[in-house]
Amino acid sequence: MIKRHAGFSLVELLVAMVIGLVIMLGAGRIFLTVLQTSRHVEMLGEKQAAVNLVAEMLLRDIRRAVWSRSGWSTDASGDAVLTLAVENRGDALTHCAPGDEVLKNYKLQERKIADEVAWFMALEVARCADVARGGGYRELVGGFIGPDAVTPGPGFAVDDRRWDEGVLQITLRLISIGEDVAPDTLTFLAVNRTEALAP
Repeated sequence: MIKRHAGFSLVELLVAMVIGLVIMLGAGRIFLTVLQTSRHVEMLGEKQAAVNLVAEMLLRDIRRAVWSRSGWSTDASGDAVLTLAVENRGDALTHCAPGDEVLKNYKLQERKIADEVAWFMALEVARCADVARGGGYRELVGGFIGPDAVTPGPGFAVDDRRWDEGVLQITLRLISIGEDVAPDTLTFLAVNRTEALAP
């Protein structure tokens, strides 16, 4: 006698489909969580790299600046500009001899990318102290809050109350990673060694 296999009943198929759906939803949720965490960690790494680059450049130039010819001002558009006069050590390769003075201007520069406004720490390098500035600013790194941002406080500010001691307090504000996260503010002290140790 041949035994017939009846197969699965409709109830068994429905139960199997529900169990499979629950397993797939759980796996999808885990995948999305891992993907979001990965993006968050990547953005934190980029943010850290931006801070490190700007802080390293500013600290290096502040430490070796000719203090009497450096200063903090605002440009024609009202944006804050930190001007540092430094000895040429490969900062300006054309029309400058080693040892000539180079003027470096740091500011936040606005730029539109696909109808969205982005702010970059920008740098303008004059070829030599006796040569008129030209060429405009070039972008160093992005991710900062601009001076006219909705959130209170400047994106780039220098407190020069201790200028005579060769000390600057610099504040940088970075664009927040999440919508519900407040922007990070980084404040650090930079010291011009020559000025600080002058009698």
